[in-house]
Amino acid sequence: MAIKGQMQQTGYYCAPASSSIVLRVFGISRTQAQLAKEMKTDPKAGATRRENTLAVLNAYVKPKGYVFRLT
Repeated sequence: MAIKGQMQQTGYYCAPASSSIVLRVFGISRTQAQLAKEMKTDPKAGATRRENTLAVLNAYVKPKGYVFRLT
């Protein structure tokens, strides 16, 4: 499996950037900005809530038979 990295577009797009890379492995193409909006990334707090990240990732991969979980 080939994984193509990408540069994080802002200092607070950690979750959207890494999620974009992960989703691409599943054949799903979403930009960091799209994911940040869906994940409700908060520029003032400089972060994305784990629960929001997980919910968005699962919305995309569950139809393919996969599930992400917090450990």
